[in-house]
Amino acid sequence: MNSLSAPVAAPLWSVRAHLVHGVLTALGAVLFLAGTAVVANEKVYADQEPGLAVATVGVVLGGAAGLLLLVHGRRRVAVRRDQSLSPIPAAPGVTGATSRTRPARTRSADPAGFVAGEGLVHFHRRDCSMAEGRRWPVTDRAGHERAGRRPCGVCRP
Repeated sequence: MNSLSAPVAAPLWSVRAHLVHGVLTALGAVLFLAGTAVVANEKVYADQEPGLAVATVGVVLGGAAGLLLLVHGRRRVAVRRDQSLSPIPAAPGVTGATSRTRPARTRSADPAGFVAGEGLVHFHRRDCSMAEGRRWPVTDRAGHERAGRRPCGVCRP
């Protein structure tokens, strides 16, 4: 194995999540099959209603099992995303420009002002990567806040 290969990440779904999904899906399948077996020989709708209700509960339970598994996976993906996008801590003894951490920015007033496009919900520092190459008007923080804009999550003005 190559020493530069990426570490193996933990699985998206835990054993418990798989177990819950499997049990709920199996229970939903049993209810669906039982409900359809009840209505198989019935010719009148009134006699089919209880079986259809049981089968419907089975389908809903199976769908809920899939939805729970999806939500669990999305949460784990969000945690991984936040971990991978967080600043890399500096190695012991490394300081200044050689550090790979992002320098902390203060929320002081920028004398040059902040920029935002018409109809947008965020305002940016002029050097923000989200505002590069755009010819947006410059306004102070109070003007952007009066317009209902919020600070950018990338440059954090």
